[in-house]
Amino acid sequence: MRFLNRFVDSNDREIRRLQPMVDQTNALEAEYEGLSDEEIRGHFAELRAEITDVAIPDEPSEDELHHPDLERRRELKKERRTREN
Repeated sequence: MRFLNRFVDSNDREIRRLQPMVDQTNALEAEYEGLSDEEIRGHFAELRAEITDVAIPDEPSEDELHHPDLERRRELKKERRTREN
């Protein structure tokens, strides 16, 4: 395995994985350059509100709370947490 590490650096893989996100962020620069500070604050307030709405956790279902099978309740709880994440 060490032999292969010479050819593929984990940092290079991580950079290749992140590069599309960096490119998208850099593409937004021109759009935000022309905005005033108040307009930028307004955009970020909208983003915060949207994220807050999405981040509200789901309530546990009746099945999750009162199912007779303990293992099934655990599965339902795990599924709900997976959906939330």
